[in-house]
Amino acid sequence: GGGCLLGTLEYASNNYKRTASVTTMLGDLGWQPLSQRRKDARLTTMFKILHNTISVPHTSRLVPSARCSRRTNHALKLQTIACKTNYYRLSFFPRTIKEWNELE
Repeated sequence: GGGCLLGTLEYASNNYKRTASVTTMLGDLGWQPLSQRRKDARLTTMFKILHNTISVPHTSRLVPSARCSRRTNHALKLQTIACKTNYYRLSFFPRTIKEWNELE
């Protein structure tokens, strides 16, 4: 096989064919795509920060949302951070706050 993930997939799925698709092997194994695993890791980290199980300086960034409807939002909804650049918008806090607020 090729890279580390491909070798792992080939081994786990017992498929060493040259024509094997990584996407197909991931689906067959029930594994989430990398983008979903990264999102899950960000949200898990945010949960740990909010519940003080890890120490991350954040007091100025994590502000409870002023508008929070119990019917449409969860109790830990946060105020979003205004961003002028994609570079900042895609950094941990702005990106994860948006994802966090989208949770039901």
